[in-house]
Amino acid sequence: MADAPTVLIVEDEPLVLEIASEEFEEAGCLVVRALNADIAVAVLKSAQRLDLL
Repeated sequence: MADAPTVLIVEDEPLVLEIASEEFEEAGCLVVRALNADIAVAVLKSAQRLDLL
């Protein structure tokens, strides 16, 4: 899906991250997952296009 919105989900609880990711994926979104703030900041500094945090 080239036009699907990309969502960054930051959550330190793996089960919650998995459930949230699945919900967004089922809604047609591309999901970028971060288990902590350091990973999220690295994603934000990258060239990754994000539509929702």
